[in-house]
Amino acid sequence: MSDLFYLAYVAGSRVRRSAISSSAGLADAYKIVATGEDGKIHASFLPAYGGGGGSVAWADIQDKPTFGTASGANSTDFAPSNLTSDGVAEGATNKYFSSTRVLDTLLSGISFAQNAAISASDSIVLAFGKLQAQVSGKQDTLVSGTNIKTLNGQSLLGSGNLAVSGGGGGGDMLAATYDPNGDGKIAPEQISGLATVATSGSYNDLANKPTLGAAAVLATNVAGGAVVLDGSTKIPTAYLPGHVEEVLEYANFAALPGTGVASVLYVTLDNNKAYRWGGSAYAEISASPGSTDAVPEGAANLYFTNARASAAAPVQSVADLVGTPSAAQVRTALGISNVDNTADMDKPVSTAAQTALSGKQATLVSGTNIKTVNGQSLLGSGDISISGGGSAVTLSGSTSVEANSVISYTITNYSTFSTYSATVSAGSVSITGDQISFTAPDTVQSVTLNVTVDGIVSAFNITVLPSSYIPTPTATPSNFGDALEGGFYAGLYWDQIAQSSSSKTLATGTQAFTVPDMTGNGISYVGQSLEVRSRSNPANKFIGTVSSASGTTLTLNVSSIGGSGTFSDWSVMSRFRAIVAPKSSGVTSLAIKNANTALPAGCQSLVDGLTATNAMKNADTSTVYPAAHWARGLTIGGKTDWHIPARDVLELAWRNLKPDTTSNHMAARPTSPFNYKIDGAYGDVSTSQGVNNNSYFAGAAYTSGVPAQTAATAFRTGGAEAVVSGAYLSSTEYTAAENWAQYWHPSYPGYQTTIAKSAVWYLRAFRRSII
Repeated sequence: MSDLFYLAYVAGSRVRRSAISSSAGLADAYKIVATGEDGKIHASFLPAYGGGGGSVAWADIQDKPTFGTASGANSTDFAPSNLTSDGVAEGATNKYFSSTRVLDTLLSGISFAQNAAISASDSIVLAFGKLQAQVSGKQDTLVSGTNIKTLNGQSLLGSGNLAVSGGGGGGDMLAATYDPNGDGKIAPEQISGLATVATSGSYNDLANKPTLGAAAVLATNVAGGAVVLDGSTKIPTAYLPGHVEEVLEYANFAALPGTGVASVLYVTLDNNKAYRWGGSAYAEISASPGSTDAVPEGAANLYFTNARASAAAPVQSVADLVGTPSAAQVRTALGISNVDNTADMDKPVSTAAQTALSGKQATLVSGTNIKTVNGQSLLGSGDISISGGGSAVTLSGSTSVEANSVISYTITNYSTFSTYSATVSAGSVSITGDQISFTAPDTVQSVTLNVTVDGIVSAFNITVLPSSYIPTPTATPSNFGDALEGGFYAGLYWDQIAQSSSSKTLATGTQAFTVPDMTGNGISYVGQSLEVRSRSNPANKFIGTVSSASGTTLTLNVSSIGGSGTFSDWSVMSRFRAIVAPKSSGVTSLAIKNANTALPAGCQSLVDGLTATNAMKNADTSTVYPAAHWARGLTIGGKTDWHIPARDVLELAWRNLKPDTTSNHMAARPTSPFNYKIDGAYGDVSTSQGVNNNSYFAGAAYTSGVPAQTAATAFRTGGAEAVVSGAYLSSTEYTAAENWAQYWHPSYPGYQTTIAKSAVWYLRAFRRSII
C-alpha cells in the first residue's frame, strides 16, 4: 500500500488511527351566377334570345300587303277643313291662354333657371326663382334601412370606404359548373323550368308528340272565311274596308270630273291639294296643322294675348302701378314688404320654404359623405347582412403576468368559421379553440402577442413582471449516473429554501406562510412538493404542494402532517438533486484549511455544502481555505455553482454510485459534538454507517451488501468516472480541528470518518438543482 498507517497513544484519551498518504494522483375569376334552391340558373337570369317578346316595326312584318303611294301625298294624319284650336295641340307662336302665363308676364323678373345659386346682386323675385332650384337640388334626409342601406343593421353615413374581407356563405361558383361541355353555352340541365328540346331531325322524329287531326277547310269570301285573291294575286277592293281604289291627278280643281267616285282620291297639281267625293260635292282633305299656329282660334280655347292677360290679371295692384314700379312697390303689392335685397345668407324665407329646406340634406356622394363597401355605394333601402369576414380579435385576460408563469386568454368574439393563429415576441404561446395559453419568459420585459384571424392581425401588449416563481425544473433522470446539468445525477436530499415565522397549528388543507418577498426572487413553482418543518423538531411538519406564490405569501395544499402542535419556527424544505462533477475537471487534492482551527458557522450543516463553501471562501484567502476557493472557481458545463459537498450529500454518491462489489464498512461512525439539527435538517445521533435522514428517501444503515455496486458502468472500478481510491473531504465540520470525510477505498469501502482540516486529501466538486 502507498498509505503509511500509524498508532498514536495519548494519555487519558482513546486510541485514534490516522493515515498519511505518500502520494495523491490526479487525473446541444370567375363570374358568380345566382342560383335557385335547386342549384340551377333560372331563366330570368338569361339575356333575351330569339323567339322572345318585344315590339317590331311595320317594316319588320313578313308577308304584309303592299300599298301604292299617291304622288304628293304624305304619311301624316289628315284633319277636317273646319278644324279649330279646340282640337289641336298648342304651337310655338299661338299659345293658349292661362293664369300661369298671366303671372309670368306681370312678374317677368322671376327666373326658373335650374342649378343657379342666389347671389347678392339678384332681385328678390329672381332670388325666389333660384330658391326653388336649390330646394330641388336637395334630397330627403336619410333614414337607415329606409332610403339608405345599413351594414349588419348599422348606418353607413360618413366618409371613407368600408373594406369587407373574408365573408362566409355560398362561396364562388366556377363557370365550368354551368358549361360542362366547354362550348360556351349553358347546359340545359343547369336551367330550371326549361324542357329538353331537340336540335336536329324532323317533326316525325319527335317522341311522344300529339296526334293531330285533319285541319278543317275554311269557307271563302264569307264571314269568318278566307278571301280569294283575284287574278293579280291581290285582295279584291270589295273586301277592303274604307278602301281607296286609286289616286287620280288633275291640273286644277276645275278639271275635276263633275261627278266623282267615292273610292278615288283626287289630287290637283296646281296647289297639291287632295279631295274626296262626298256624294254631291268634292271635299278638301287638309293635312294636320301640327300646331295652333296653322289653326284659326276657336270659341272655347282662346289664344293668349297681352290684352287678355291684362284684363284677367289677378294681381291688379301691380298692374295698376304707373310706369316702372320699384322693388319696394312690387314687394308691397305682393305682400312681401319684409323681404329685401340683402346678401344670400341673410335673405329670409317663408315658413313653408324653411320647412322644406330643413327636411333636406346635402346630396350624397359615395366616399365623401357616405361610406362605400369595397368601393360600391350603399344608397337605397334595405339591409346588407355580411356573414363571415375578418375582424379584429378581442381578448379577455390580464395584461400583465409574472415571469416564468402561464396565463390564459379567451377570444370573446370567437367564430368557429374563422381560422386563428397566435405568436409572441418572447416566451411561448398556443391556441386551442377560443383559448390562448401564454407562457411568459423568465425576464422582465414587454411582450407582443399577435393574434391572427382570417389574415387580420390584432396585437396585444403584455407586461412581464418580476416573478414570484422559479422555472419548472427539467425532469430528474431515471438512473443514477445519468448526465444532468453539467455533471452526473447522484440522488436526492432535502434542504431549506426559506424560513417563516407564521404561527401555524399542524393541520391539513390550505395553509399560507409568510416568507421573504418572492417577487423577482422566486423559491418555488406551482405543484412543487415541499415540507415545512419546525426547526426545533423537524419531525413536526406540513407535507404538501405549492398552490400559489405571490409577494410574501406562499400557499400550500397540505395533504399530510407529521407530529402535532403550534409552531412559528418554520423552515420551508425542498428536495434537491445532487450532481457529481466530471472526473476530468472536478477532482483535485487540497486541504480544507491551512490550520486545524474552527470553520465559519455555515459549515456545521449536513446538507448545505454551497452555503458552507461560500462561507469559507468569503472568510479568507485561498491560502487559508484552498479547497473552497478551488471549488467556487470552477466552471463546468456552463455551471458556476460548484462546491464542496456536505457530509450527507457525499454519502449519496457512495450509496448510489458505489464502484465495486466489496462489502461495505460497518464499524461505528463517530458522533460529533455539534448539533446538526439546523435550518430544518435532521440532526446526527446515529453511530451506524450510512444512516442519512436528510436524503430522499431516508438512507438506512449500511449492510454488507447494501448498497451494492452501481449499475452505472462509467462509475464502476475502471470506468471513466470511477474515483481514485482514497478519502474524499466534505464541507461539514466535525470538531474545531477535523472535518467529515468518506472513503472510496477497497479496504474501507464507504467508511465515514474524520480527517484533520489541514490534511491534503481528495475533493470532488458537486452542485445541486431543485426538483
